Amino acid sequence: MDRITIIPRKPLFLAIILFSLQIRVQAFNLDSRIPVIKRADRGAYFGYSVAEHQTDEGALGPKSQILVGAPRANTSQPGTTRPGTIYVCPVSTRLTDCQQIDLGNFTRNQAPPEDEDANDGWLGVSLKSRGVGGQVVACAHRYKKQDQGAIWGLGMCHLFTPELSYEDPPYEACAGQKTTRGHEDFGFCQAGISSELAEDGTLTVGTPGALNWRGGIFSIAVSRQEGFGLDKRWFSSEMNEYRSFVNKVSYLGMSVTSGYFLGAGKHMVYIAGAPRSNLTGEVFLFRKQVDGKNRTLELLGQLGGEQVASQYGYSLASGDLNNDGYPDLIVGAPFFFQNEPPKGGAVYVYLNSEEGVQYAEPKKLLGPAESKFGFAVANAGDLNLDGYSDLAVGAPYDGAGAVYIFQGSATGIATTEPSQVLRATDLPVAGVRTLGYSLSGGIDMDGNGYPDLLSGAYESDTVVLFRARPVINVITEVNELPKYLNDPNVPQRFCTDASGKNLTCFTFRPCFRIASQNWNFGGEMRIEYRIEAETFQKSGRVQYSRVKFQNAVDPQNANIVTRQVVVTANSWNRALCGEDMRQTVLLQDSVRDVLNPIWFKLTYELLLDKPRFPREGEPLPRINDYPLLDQNASRIFDVKFYKDCGANDVCESNLRLNATLSLPVDADKRYVLSLGENNQIFLNLTLRNEHEAAYQTCMFVQHPATLEYIGADNKQYACSHVKDIPTLIRCDIGNPFPRGGEVHISMRFNTTNLQPLDNQVSVSIWANTTSTPMEPIQPPLNLTAVIVVRADIEVRGASDPLEIFYSGLVTGASAMKKEEDIGLSVNHTYEIRNRGPAKVSSSRVTIRWPLEVENGQKHGKYLLYLLEQPILDGPVVCSVDPRYINPVGLKRSTRLLPRPRDDQDGEPLRTQALRSKIVVNPTTVAPPQTPLSRVKREKIVQHEEKVVENKKIKYVRLDCDRGTAKCVDIVCQIRELNKDQPVVIRLRARLWNSTFMEDYRDINSIEIKSRAEVVVDTTYQVEDAKGNNVAFVQTVAKPDVSIISQTTEVAWWWILLAVLGGLLLLALLIYLLYCCGFFKRKTVGSEPSRRQTPNDYNDEYETKRMSPQSDE
Repeated sequence: MDRITIIPRKPLFLAIILFSLQIRVQAFNLDSRIPVIKRADRGAYFGYSVAEHQTDEGALGPKSQILVGAPRANTSQPGTTRPGTIYVCPVSTRLTDCQQIDLGNFTRNQAPPEDEDANDGWLGVSLKSRGVGGQVVACAHRYKKQDQGAIWGLGMCHLFTPELSYEDPPYEACAGQKTTRGHEDFGFCQAGISSELAEDGTLTVGTPGALNWRGGIFSIAVSRQEGFGLDKRWFSSEMNEYRSFVNKVSYLGMSVTSGYFLGAGKHMVYIAGAPRSNLTGEVFLFRKQVDGKNRTLELLGQLGGEQVASQYGYSLASGDLNNDGYPDLIVGAPFFFQNEPPKGGAVYVYLNSEEGVQYAEPKKLLGPAESKFGFAVANAGDLNLDGYSDLAVGAPYDGAGAVYIFQGSATGIATTEPSQVLRATDLPVAGVRTLGYSLSGGIDMDGNGYPDLLSGAYESDTVVLFRARPVINVITEVNELPKYLNDPNVPQRFCTDASGKNLTCFTFRPCFRIASQNWNFGGEMRIEYRIEAETFQKSGRVQYSRVKFQNAVDPQNANIVTRQVVVTANSWNRALCGEDMRQTVLLQDSVRDVLNPIWFKLTYELLLDKPRFPREGEPLPRINDYPLLDQNASRIFDVKFYKDCGANDVCESNLRLNATLSLPVDADKRYVLSLGENNQIFLNLTLRNEHEAAYQTCMFVQHPATLEYIGADNKQYACSHVKDIPTLIRCDIGNPFPRGGEVHISMRFNTTNLQPLDNQVSVSIWANTTSTPMEPIQPPLNLTAVIVVRADIEVRGASDPLEIFYSGLVTGASAMKKEEDIGLSVNHTYEIRNRGPAKVSSSRVTIRWPLEVENGQKHGKYLLYLLEQPILDGPVVCSVDPRYINPVGLKRSTRLLPRPRDDQDGEPLRTQALRSKIVVNPTTVAPPQTPLSRVKREKIVQHEEKVVENKKIKYVRLDCDRGTAKCVDIVCQIRELNKDQPVVIRLRARLWNSTFMEDYRDINSIEIKSRAEVVVDTTYQVEDAKGNNVAFVQTVAKPDVSIISQTTEVAWWWILLAVLGGLLLLALLIYLLYCCGFFKRKTVGSEPSRRQTPNDYNDEYETKRMSPQSDE
């Protein structure tokens, strides 16, 4: 039996609903109401890649620019179709003011050389900026070159100065590499599908198509600080297919990132993703290695995915999420899936340390199902200026697309739940799809001191810049709180509520101060604060609190009060603590819980007007006009009750419970409950408190529904079922239950509803209190009683009549018309009675009925001929094959049946009106396919002899057990049989007179027996008393006296005289006929002889003694 758990009422967790007393996750500070939105020509894949970029304009300050990759865009370069391009956009309210970047001498406004093909080159497939004052790289991984009639997809990248001037020439990582075997070499290198500008001034390019798509990465110095123009040789990962650490089609280089992952400032590590490596996807770590003229990227280690086809390593990013000076690694697996609960896409966060990132245990973030969560990941920068970088994760197929924000903290990601979700459907423009496909962050694009986040939605050719709102910090204090309530050492204070009732009361005064790290405040601002006292769940949705505010506006929510405060520039960063903020709290008069403190929560809300999305060309709205309160701008505090529980004010109780059942125990010391004998049982409980006072002490008893609770003997303690839980009893013991207290309670239960199939019955008992329990805590007591079912099923039988006499002529079956032609009536009656003590749910009675004489043949002569289905009384159903019931089809008698004879003990075997349905089913005894025709006398049951009163008596026993009778099984199923309830089964038959007249004329006595056996269904594990489960009913058939006299022996000479006399009489008759001329008449002709056809039943034995006759 599963036990229902009752929540212990401990401090702060009082089985109450604290609503907002628990800190809830609020929206973070990226604004989706007034974002900067840019759009370009349809189908250009505008937004496939994005980058936040800023140039240093000296005295004018930084200039923010939005860079957007559009790999399917057309350009002004002649002789090309959709080569792709990079757009540069201002931070403005216009949607379509982006300009294509100038590639300078690369295009020269001329068609590409004949050996180059820029069509569908996908410039803008990857785009990266080094941030404020840094270089920019853009790549076209499908840029092609021709060589001896072959076209190779080598790809190339273009570098730009911080001012976005083109740096010629382009960077071709795979130029000059072997292409003899096409894609098995570097024929389809696809360089630039990913790119990275590292802190050490190097450009890293991914080449996933190299060496039969094993892939690889290349790195080259591009920064002037790193010797630009001095050493422009490429470093590359292992590019030998015979020594490759990845298999074919691993796509190494599909994503790249970099950072000092082997110790701050010591070694730059270049990281590349291979999303199809080892089926799950892998990430590889490299560093530069110089060996003479060889420049390679040495493999340092690798990280592996956990699920096949999850595309682990499809996206990569780095950032110091816990502000420990080491860059942390973020790995996306957008095709990860989980069934329960449904999830789609995963991001793994590896916290770096001095030992290296490859030894870190990742924290896994999961997205909604089929969202491709993790398709793009980015370091969003410190969005709320709390000192920790935050993480942005794109889920482009979460509906129309979404971006998930996760807060950084000292432990890395603060929680696996996002602090904010930016959805395409929340934007002020319609039609945005695949938001979150690309991401870039970490730069303050609008100059308000907070970094903003840029996201691309390439399917709708849209990019969105989400601007960060300033965050206001609220510093709270609560003054004038009383130390204790109901302190006997302090005079109690009373106040009047709205109804005029005097209640215990107290006051407190909240104070707060407004501050912000990076925000210049001007004007005034309205703040609403809300104080909410604890709220309990009483029943259903009814809620109540132990306190109410005297000046509450809403009587239905008197435990809540709200006030508004106006903050001006003069009150900025100053404590607001006026007299009008003092609150008076009334204590309800029905308070029982005085152990746990009363909890309050003070929260704040800025009352701001909703911003309007600007029309095109209007000034950019000031995001500083829409600040946001810090997520932790709340305060939880409490007021304690006075308790006599020691110096630490903690009541440490020690409850000890003992329980027994009023039942006998078996050899294994188990309680035994006998159904029918123990109709009521008692549960005896003793509870003691061996330490400090226990507040709100309760005792619980959980019982099965079939064990009915009647009541408890100790009326001092209220013991009743918990509402809506009909199997849980609660007894309120005391508030408090004092030290040394002891309680005795005896509960009474009714067992009549228990069923035999239950096998056992268990009750669980435990006690709890709102006080602090001492260790070790006593676990619940579980008492189990084994259910036994004891019953005595007996069967008795009687014959009516006990003796029967046969005589008369031998008659064939075909000559019989009604049942009286068969012979005399014989009735066998069986009574099955349950002597108790328990009821029996199911039992079966099998009656073996002597239908025919055993003669060694398939069928014998009839013995007791069944006339009808059994006559039943009681909860019983019998099944008899109908072909054994009156098979000859004789007309049944309409005379009333005689009352059956009393049994041997004088108790009548009653045959009342038929109340049970007769179910006819074939039995296992094969019935005759044709009428039971009697065959020649080959075998009859031999008689036995015994001496009775000095006379030799011949007798025959015909019964099933001796094998002298062919028997039919009559199976009866008895349903629930209560104690002393009888079941009567009566079988009506007739003695087949011809059988006895033919074969047993000279037998003095024939004993004919039927047999009944009752068996209890073993499913119900009933202990049935043996010895009276079988009964026999015997009918004794005897020949009539006249038949016996006919069989007396005659002297031989009398027989001789009779024969001679007969011959003489025959001779005399012949002589007289001769004298009369009888033998002289003429013969006209012979008629065909006719043969008498015998009956096909018992007549066969008679016709064998008759000779055929014919007319003369």
